[in-house]
Amino acid sequence: MDCIPAYVVRLGDAAPVVFLARAPHLKNDPLEWNPSRKLFVSPAHGESFDLRGRMVQGPAVHDLWQCPTNMVGGELLIALPEGAGSDAIIASCYGGRPPPG
Repeated sequence: MDCIPAYVVRLGDAAPVVFLARAPHLKNDPLEWNPSRKLFVSPAHGESFDLRGRMVQGPAVHDLWQCPTNMVGGELLIALPEGAGSDAIIASCYGGRPPPG
């Protein structure tokens, strides 16, 4: 299975939300976290998104892809959102620890 970068965001006591770490208008355009601006930013095109995945600046025309999640036995299972290119499960979060193996 290919590794697809994603950002896991938890604001306060809310459940974690997961966004693909790539621009929604160009699926292979990676996003980087800019801690000083508190935004996800595309170095290639300058678009930016806030911690809730909302577009702050284009050229994108919609918000970040949000991944469906499910908590199972203390693990956060993450799936690709519909229309993002695949329906494969992309990651598991083991309570903040790296996955075994």
